[in-house]
Amino acid sequence: MTDDLFVGLSDLEELGREHEAIEGGADPLAGEWRRLLEISTHIAGELDPDALLRAVMDSTIEITGAERGFLILINAEGEPEVRVAHNLAKEEIQDIKGSISRTVIEKIIFQREPMLINDVENNALLSRQVSVRNLQMKSVMGAPIICREQLLGMAYVDNSSLAGVFSQKDLAIFVTFLNLAAVAIDNAALFQSLRESSQKYRSLQEYHENILCTVPNGILVLDREGKLEYANPAAEEIYSWAREYQSEFSIQNTKIQRELEKIRKGETPKPVPMEINGRYYEVDFFMVLEREGKIGLLLTDLTDRKKLERQIYEEEKRLMMNQLAGGIAHEIFNQLFPIQGRAQLISMMLQKSNVPLDSEIVKSFQVIEDQVQMIARIAENLRNLSKPADPKFQNLDLTAVLKQAMEVMTSTSGKIKRFRQNDEKAIYQLKTGYADTPMPLRGDADQLQQMLMNLIINAAHALEDQGRGTLSVGTEVHGDKAVVYVEDSGPGIPEAVRAKIFEPYFTTKGEGKGTGLGLSIVKNIVRVHDGELLLDTEVGRGTRFEIHLPMLLRA
Repeated sequence: MTDDLFVGLSDLEELGREHEAIEGGADPLAGEWRRLLEISTHIAGELDPDALLRAVMDSTIEITGAERGFLILINAEGEPEVRVAHNLAKEEIQDIKGSISRTVIEKIIFQREPMLINDVENNALLSRQVSVRNLQMKSVMGAPIICREQLLGMAYVDNSSLAGVFSQKDLAIFVTFLNLAAVAIDNAALFQSLRESSQKYRSLQEYHENILCTVPNGILVLDREGKLEYANPAAEEIYSWAREYQSEFSIQNTKIQRELEKIRKGETPKPVPMEINGRYYEVDFFMVLEREGKIGLLLTDLTDRKKLERQIYEEEKRLMMNQLAGGIAHEIFNQLFPIQGRAQLISMMLQKSNVPLDSEIVKSFQVIEDQVQMIARIAENLRNLSKPADPKFQNLDLTAVLKQAMEVMTSTSGKIKRFRQNDEKAIYQLKTGYADTPMPLRGDADQLQQMLMNLIINAAHALEDQGRGTLSVGTEVHGDKAVVYVEDSGPGIPEAVRAKIFEPYFTTKGEGKGTGLGLSIVKNIVRVHDGELLLDTEVGRGTRFEIHLPMLLRA
């Protein structure tokens, strides 16, 4: 379209040279054509629509010598709209509505032809119009603005002081100028449209980029060869890379490759589970640009959901096992007490009958009694597992509870009587460390002691299996939490076993050394006390259990 304008300007320059040649260089019309060429060249370089329309109007006043000029364009609704109105001084006319002639505008737009009337008062069409009489219009000249056979609008000038001020020559120059201006106006409109489209594109691009940058899902885009073309910040974080290393990325997962082939063939792909840097994701696929073979991958982090599902599963399993344990405990007690009673009755009857009992028989009766007591303790643990005894909460100090438990455990009949404090030569060493400040909390002293004893016994067994080591127990204050720890320098817990140690009946101890209920009971007691049980273990280094319990607010 710009080429059309410059072709028109070249023709105009050629026309000026022809006039000079005909008149021997003295034709005043040739000067007017040259001036028209200069003006047209000036407006051709203006791409701002509003500035261009003002320049066209000012140039129209200058070329025609009219007192007033009006430039009207067809708006988006298809209606004529006055865009610029200037007077002879090139000042903007304020009262546009009271200064224009609708009749002139409608006639030129309807007929799409130039109009020149030098005696308006005697013109049959205009002289009857009230607006024309009010404007005292004497002469008027106008023409349509047409480009590419499309009506863009029109322009007209008038004079209210004299009649006959416009000539056919003025009309020819005016029409020529408007034809050139039409191209410039069309170019400016196209440029403005292009600029607006470009701005909309940039805004849309920024909008989409903001969305992609803020979504928590990782998004990857692969080209036809499977090379990475785009990764949003979430994907960068998932893979722990920087943008400069994206070009080195490739997906080697065979399941993902198989689904990529499906979507390229137009088949429906299936989500693929994938582990990345220790977290679990579900990878979905979508076509980005089919003609270019670009495929998008959506990575959804399922780690927390799987963790929650695992917790729900474990809770359901715990409830089921506890119900089963309660039933078993009930049946054990039903059968155990008759056995104990019969054994005691036989012993009493033999004693009353003065039947001499050798040491082996007495020992056998004691074995029966001991085994009955052991089975009773196992059954009691099972019953507590299914329905823990109602806790008797009271105000207590956690350090005092631990010290009481340690007194029992280190006594001559205690479970860790072989452990020695302050003896570096001892095979089994005991270290204690208690908080300097009180650790007040609400709790059941018996249950807390049972919890601590179970942990201490487990630690002692681990060291005894190893043949030597150090057992450390103590209390600490962490913010508003009272912490008690039990730590051993034993063999540690293998990773494959860690997830199972809190399950009922799971044990790694030898036959007769454990029921697999100790840590399950510990976990239940911690839960009843709104606490948190933490495990830190490493094979070859040892194991540390920490119990975090909420302390009472201090006055």
